[in-house]
Amino acid sequence: MRIKLKLVWKHPQVDLDIQRRMQDKETSDITHLAVREKRIKDIQSLNGHMQSIIDSKSQLKTRLQQPFVGDFVRIEAQYHRYAAELFPQIAPILADLTTHLENIAWVKSLSFSDGKMDSLLSDLNNTLAGLQTTFQLLCQMRNNMAQFHHIDIKS
Repeated sequence: MRIKLKLVWKHPQVDLDIQRRMQDKETSDITHLAVREKRIKDIQSLNGHMQSIIDSKSQLKTRLQQPFVGDFVRIEAQYHRYAAELFPQIAPILADLTTHLENIAWVKSLSFSDGKMDSLLSDLNNTLAGLQTTFQLLCQMRNNMAQFHHIDIKS
């Protein structure tokens, strides 16, 4: 088995070009104007941000020294699971709270002394009796249909 080796002779000018390109790449952040302008712009932006922090330093100190006061409910750790189950259940009730409060105010302002309530209760009683009769008829009709279906299956 014979191994052939190929010798490549590099020209000194090629080596010099490669070295220049590598040096240019390494120093591009200093030598290229566009890169320097971008860095200057970034530093100016950072400087403006730092200046705004320094300007509002006293406000930041007072806010950081004050305790957080927010809307929260203190719950012991053993009850967290129950609270997590409770809040989704009461959310719809709280969403309709204004409606419930309006209903309470309406009932409070309602006067029962004018005699309208007796007629409304009488009409409600008649309607309820009609619904009860209709329900009984529907139940009887369902039973009759079931018997008819049962007889039809036997024959």
